[in-house]
Amino acid sequence: MSEYKLGEVIMPREVIAKRVKELADQIAKDLNKQEVLVVGILTGASLFLTDLVREMPEDMDVRIDFMSVSSYMQDTTTSGVVRILHDIKTSIEGKNVLVVEDIIDSGLTLNYLLKLLQSRKPASLK
Repeated sequence: MSEYKLGEVIMPREVIAKRVKELADQIAKDLNKQEVLVVGILTGASLFLTDLVREMPEDMDVRIDFMSVSSYMQDTTTSGVVRILHDIKTSIEGKNVLVVEDIIDSGLTLNYLLKLLQSRKPASLK
């Protein structure tokens, strides 16, 4: 594993922007440009979510809502218990939902979130 220096550019901005555009185009294609609710997991996913949504086609109905969750409390290791600190305000029943998360360590939090959101009967959940 190589060492990176603080401030070193690992991937140029243009490469990241191109990939974000590709992801937005693929999401639009997969959903056939149907309405989608993008659920960002605060706070880490907010900037990426913004960039992603900006790249979605203008004729696609994109809504945004946020959740804040924690399984860490005041520690640096997971407690194994997921807490919802802030829930989405939007009903997702019958809607296409896209969850945007920043870091996945053990998968515990994301797995919990997906089960919780699936229980709310969305049309699709990705």
